[in-house]
Amino acid sequence: VTGFDDDPRQAHLDPPLTTVRQNAVSMGRMAVDKALALYRGGAPESIVDAAPLVLRRSCGCPAQAGPASACPDADLRPPVMRNEIWFMSLISRGMIENIEDEAAFYGAALQRMPAMGARSCYLYLLEKPLQHGYGEPWQCPPRLYLAAEASEGAQHTWRPGARPVITPACGFGEASGRQDRYSLCAYPLFSGRTQHGLLLAEVEPRQAGLIYLASQQINVGLEFHELNCRQKAAQAELESTNRMLNEKNEILAFLSRYDPLTDCLNRRGFLERAQDFMHEHSGEPLRLFFADLD
Repeated sequence: VTGFDDDPRQAHLDPPLTTVRQNAVSMGRMAVDKALALYRGGAPESIVDAAPLVLRRSCGCPAQAGPASACPDADLRPPVMRNEIWFMSLISRGMIENIEDEAAFYGAALQRMPAMGARSCYLYLLEKPLQHGYGEPWQCPPRLYLAAEASEGAQHTWRPGARPVITPACGFGEASGRQDRYSLCAYPLFSGRTQHGLLLAEVEPRQAGLIYLASQQINVGLEFHELNCRQKAAQAELESTNRMLNEKNEILAFLSRYDPLTDCLNRRGFLERAQDFMHEHSGEPLRLFFADLD
């Protein structure tokens, strides 16, 4: 099995993916040079830019694909990510499947973190998602709320209104209450311009990239949750508007059929009521009493 563009993620698969290495910078420079040559009257031509073969274990050649030849940038890339990446999508799927149960929803976000090497993990959310665009000045949020925590083999979630709060004056260290020394990796949670919160994980440096991929799955779940909340709000507003319209229609219907002074049927109301009565009692004897109200 081989690839063709040497995407950096291909070296992280298990087994690593054999591929060819295309020099995108060289190809881009060459394309610009040839475009300028055509503009200046040059003739079109075909060019072959050699792409070296990068042997890795997926081609079935373990003797030729040692660790050193697997990737020239082996010292710079993260370690091989094992089977954890295959169930990465289960994080967002578990969150979406529990979208109506808030505790289960946020619990699903951290459920698989211990299996990915996180000794402890904390999911902090903003009071409500914020919009922050590229280049805009950033301001520290006044508070973050702890929605879920996974540590020491246990997991806990908090519902809105009962979530522990951290502020610039009382940070993560004070809030945790831990006395031992530990380090946390921070992963901002955002989708597009929407900022949701922060994921903190106690992991070894070699596992940091894996937790980053997990944070992206959490982003997907949080974005779906935000869309679900907007849909519910829009539905509630629509139902409220429909109730108001129905009430106004009932008032208009009453005013169009009844005399405001006596609350008796006016001419239109009487004719409509008479027509309905005649249809309901077709063929039956009818007696009509008419009286003038003075």
